[in-house]
Amino acid sequence: MLAVDVLVNIYLTAAFVIPVWRSKWNKAQRLALNSSIAAMVALITSFANIVILTVQHGHQLSWVCLGSCGLDGTNPSLSVSLYIRETSSHKAL
Repeated sequence: MLAVDVLVNIYLTAAFVIPVWRSKWNKAQRLALNSSIAAMVALITSFANIVILTVQHGHQLSWVCLGSCGLDGTNPSLSVSLYIRETSSHKAL
């Protein structure tokens, strides 16, 4: 299950990012970079969730499951937001 999750995430991310990255449009390349960062953060969080679930043999408290699923969706969004703010503040200087 873990290997399938990792492989599918990498495949789908690459299927989106590679054509966009090959574009000559600078904003499209930046979109590809931001998407790659968000996908990697999501993959790491999802990987950690599945490992924890596997270690606990499928028994997990409901609040832990809810919290980990919330983090799984929030972390990529926050990472992209912070990355965009950081790069835009460097360009303003």
